[in-house]
Amino acid sequence: DVVLDTWGFKDTLEEIIVSGCSAGGLATYLNVDHIHQYVSARLTHTNGLKTRAFGNAGWFMDTNSLTWDGDAWSGVRILNILLTF
Repeated sequence: DVVLDTWGFKDTLEEIIVSGCSAGGLATYLNVDHIHQYVSARLTHTNGLKTRAFGNAGWFMDTNSLTWDGDAWSGVRILNILLTF
């Protein structure tokens, strides 16, 4: 809100880029839609807002979830075996 109100970007802002790395890379993809909706609702112009997301290196391994219960390291072990021969 400070950037939009105090710096006057709510009148001119047309594009934003959301980025992060590691855990921030994952958060980038999880939050970009919310950020787009939040900022779009506060703009005073009707030109539309382009929102881009760049998540850099947000990869989390060996975590069980509701849809997957496996061993992510098995692929790494197989790759190491194949590369040593």
